[in-house]
Amino acid sequence: MIKKLVIFIIGFDEKLVIRSGFRIGIQPGDTALLVYSISGGEFEKSKVVKAVETVRNIFIDSGIKLRELVLDANSFGKDVFKLVDVLNELKPERLIVSLGSGMRYLGLVSLYASLIYRELVKDVELSIHVAREDGLYDVALNLDTLRLNIGRSELRLLCFIKNNAERDVVVRESCVKLSKTRSTIYALLHRMVKRGLIIIRDNSVELTPLGEALYYVFCGVESE
Repeated sequence: MIKKLVIFIIGFDEKLVIRSGFRIGIQPGDTALLVYSISGGEFEKSKVVKAVETVRNIFIDSGIKLRELVLDANSFGKDVFKLVDVLNELKPERLIVSLGSGMRYLGLVSLYASLIYRELVKDVELSIHVAREDGLYDVALNLDTLRLNIGRSELRLLCFIKNNAERDVVVRESCVKLSKTRSTIYALLHRMVKRGLIIIRDNSVELTPLGEALYYVFCGVESE
C-alpha cells in the first residue's frame, strides 16, 4: 500500500505533465503512474516516446517513484480493466488523476478506472487536477461525492448480458439466477440504459463501453 499516487497521462508535450506535477505538489517518495499509448504514425509515436523519456528522467532525478502503463487504446473496457488492475496492486490511500495533457481518451480511461477502484476499496481519497494547456488556470476537484452507485443485481446482469445478446434470454435467465420477477428485471434494464451501461435495440441487449469496463472488473474476467 502506498500513501499517494498521481496518475499522469503522457501525450505529445512533456511540459504539460511537468507543470501539472508542480501544481499538484508531487514530492520525493510519492509515486507517479505514467499512462500512455504509443499509437498513430511514426511521428506521433516518436513524440510520445520522447515525452515519456523526459518525464521519466525528471521524476527519477526528483526522487519520485515510477510505474508505467502502456495502453492499446483500442478497447475502452479492457484499458480500464488494466488500469484498475494496477491500482489494485498499488493500493494508494490517496489518488490524484492529472487531466492536463490533452489526451482525452486516456483521461476518460483514467477517470473511470479511478472511480471503479474507489468503489472497490471504499476509503481512498480521490481527486482530479485539470489545467488549461497554457498553464494560466488550473483547478483541483475532490471527487468524494461522485459515486458510481452500481448495485449488485445490476453487476450480475452485466455478466449475463455479455454472454447473451437476446433480451428475452437475458430476462428469463436473470429471473431464475437473481430470483427476481420479470417486471423487476425490466426495471433494472431500464435503469442501466439511463445510466449508459447498456443499449437495447429491438430484442438485442449489448454493453456500452462503460458497461464493458465494469464487466471486465467485476465479473471476474481477465482482459484478453
